[in-house]
Amino acid sequence: MTAERRGHTVTARRAGAGGFTLVELMVVVAILGILGAAAVVYTKTDKVGESARTINAIAQEARRHAVAGGAIRPDVATALGPAVGRARLEFIVVGAYSEVRLWDLVEDPLPAHTAQWRLASQATLPIEVQIYGVANVANTLPGGALPGAIGGASVSKMFYTNGSCDGFTVFLRKKNAAATDTPNTFRVFAMPLSGNAETVKGW
Repeated sequence: MTAERRGHTVTARRAGAGGFTLVELMVVVAILGILGAAAVVYTKTDKVGESARTINAIAQEARRHAVAGGAIRPDVATALGPAVGRARLEFIVVGAYSEVRLWDLVEDPLPAHTAQWRLASQATLPIEVQIYGVANVANTLPGGALPGAIGGASVSKMFYTNGSCDGFTVFLRKKNAAATDTPNTFRVFAMPLSGNAETVKGW
């Protein structure tokens, strides 16, 4: 009898060894719920960072467009002058939203010596995020002088066929965040010679 009971007990334990108890499943579900809630909170609070990465991506796209577009037709280049690039980034505030627009320069057919700016792509940032201003230099180090607020005006930066660009720094923040509020401020800067853009936290 004892042997049978022992054998029966061993068999039951072996049968249950491959499954999970109700308590174990409840613990797993609770952990997944906590991780999911943390991911939602992170997504909501990192909209400034997401916007900075979006601007970085569009700046890299502008560089690619400028290089791929090749040299501007000589007659158009003469008419427009050397300060005009093959691609242009525009930063603008429209109502309560900040926008970034990428324009490509497209020459008109001869005999016209003119060209048009064609919209290639654009991004509207979340309403909580503000482009505070755009500096005319690449501020690679924090603590530099802040540009004036962009307000309702637009600021444009050129990208050239040799891969260079007008050096600039875009200052982003969660609306009404102070300059010293590092978690809610980002800057995106583009190096003039290489045209490469970088994203860093803090002003």
